[in-house]
Formats: sequence, structure tokens, C-alpha cells
Amino acid sequence: MNRFIFFVAVFLPVIGFCQSNDSTFKPRYSIIINSDNRKLMLNQCSREVPLNESGFWNLSNGDIQILENNFKKIIPLKVDGCCIEGKEMPDIKSYTVQYAGLIINGKKFIYMNAFYTPSGMNIDKEYRDWKTTPVSVCDGGDDFWGGLFNIGNLEFSKLKANAPGG
Repeated sequence: MNRFIFFVAVFLPVIGFCQSNDSTFKPRYSIIINSDNRKLMLNQCSREVPLNESGFWNLSNGDIQILENNFKKIIPLKVDGCCIEGKEMPDIKSYTVQYAGLIINGKKFIYMNAFYTPSGMNIDKEYRDWKTTPVSVCDGGDDFWGGLFNIGNLEFSKLKANAPGG
């Protein structure tokens, strides 16, 4: 009986801590863009994108699993740079994400192109080619954002949102 009490007293808080710090999140809709269309991910109308990429790499489902196991780490980030700098990260549950592998300074990154898709929206009607062609919209503020995930150190950076207006 004393061992049971010891176990509960010592390990239950540890288990609860691990569960409460879970960084895992899987978007309702997401897709890997591995074709030549991934170059279009960097052709955003009113949002800064990484300019120093030296190439692309093909993502696997395992790479996306690594990102999704860390996805909630993006929440504390604020928009960096133009056009709504300092804006807090929007609720990630309401976004569809397209992924492409970028190489920057010899390191592998996953570029995320995210667009607002509230529950009830027919994504295939609103964004007909979203599974093969990167979504690019002028303006729209934080309804459209992008960012980098460093697959090596498991960190997010370069969170950018579209310019407001529209």
C-alpha cells in the first residue's frame, strides 16, 4: 500500500506535467507540396517569404509528424516583420497548412503556408486546387500566414502574415 501511495505522489504529477506540456497539434487539413509547384510557395502577394533558399527537398509524412509533434511551440511567436509586426499568433485550429521543404544555408526547413478555413467551410470549393497548388492571396492579414520550422533543432521562426486590407 505504501508503494502505491509513493507511486501516486511521485509519478502522477510528472505524468500530468508531461500531458499538459504536449506540443502536438495536427491541422484539420494539411498537404505536402513536393512537386515543382513548391516554388510557388515563395511567390506570395503581400507577405515576406524566405529569400535565401538554395533549394528544395522532398518531405515525407515522417517529417510532417516531427513538425506536428512540435506545432504548439509556434503559438507564443509573434509576427516578425511586415506588415502586422508584433501581432500574436492566430488560433492555429482554424487553418489549413501546406508544407514544402526548403534548404537555407545548408539546413533543412519546412515552410508552412497557412490559410484560414473555419469549420463549416467547404475547402475544396473555396480553394479548389489547394492540394497541388500553393494558396497565394493578396492582403487578408493574419488569415494568411507563413513560417519556417527547422527540422534539425525543432524550432519555428520567421512567422509572417499577409498585409491587412483586402
